[in-house]
Amino acid sequence: MKELASRFYEVLWTVTADRDKHPGTDEHDNPAWVKHERAVMLAEVNKERAKRALEPVTVAEIARGEAVGHPTYGRALAEHCARLAVGKEA
Repeated sequence: MKELASRFYEVLWTVTADRDKHPGTDEHDNPAWVKHERAVMLAEVNKERAKRALEPVTVAEIARGEAVGHPTYGRALAEHCARLAVGKEA
């Protein structure tokens, strides 16, 4: 699971470079880039779940792993996503 968490962290790190392409806020007053990053991570998690014949998760399940503003936000979200990907839902 560590390898998967590392890969998810790399994906998340890469997509954070595009935050300036998603200005403004969403309907919940979150930065618009949050919605984009959730969608990217959702797609990555569900690709892995499909390989394991697991049902897809929802964006709400991805969001539960967020700790926006926390210094280890990226690592924590990547680890949460790895757990979801292998069927260890929190």
